[in-house]
Order: sequence, then C-alpha cells, then structure tokens
Amino acid sequence: MLVYPVALFEAWQKGESLPHDDAPFPKEGTKAHKAHERQEDLMNKRRKKESAQHKDVNFDDIDNTPTSYNYKQHYDTILLFCVAIRIFASYSIMRSESLHAQ
Repeated sequence: MLVYPVALFEAWQKGESLPHDDAPFPKEGTKAHKAHERQEDLMNKRRKKESAQHKDVNFDDIDNTPTSYNYKQHYDTILLFCVAIRIFASYSIMRSESLHAQ
C-alpha cells in the first residue's frame, strides 16, 4: 500500500502533477472495447442489485450513471483507500479512528 500510490502517480503524471483528464477509451471493434462494454454492463447490474434494497431508487438513473475515468479522481480515491487500510491494519486503534477509516 505504500508503493501503490507512488507507482500510479509516476504512471499517470503529466509534468509534475496528475491531469484532470479522463483515461482514453479503447478503440471500437477491439477486444479491449468489448471488455470495457462488458465491464460497464456488470457495474450497472451490481448497482441495480445493491439499489434494489431501496424503494426510492430509479433504475433508469442507474443506467445513466456514468463511470468516472478521471485520473485525479481515481488517484484521490486510492489515497483514501490506502489511508483506511493503514488505520485498520494498525496494532491498536480508537473508535474515532475506525470511524474515520470507514
């Protein structure tokens, strides 16, 4: 977890910082494009399954929810994940720390 953010920053950086750009989509007709479409369908199915517990959710909204491909957003999320894992993996933690990690 200590190396992962550094490796991603090195891989995704443009100049001295991460771009606020989206990752490029695979070209149509390629295996990567087909895999990308399958992944999107799977994510929408998972969103619907999780949202089925809530009666006030509109499934049309789930179909129209875009997946983020923004480098900066992904990197920030990974940093938060690494911090949470670091807190949970500590020898001892207080209740407030566990809530923060959660």
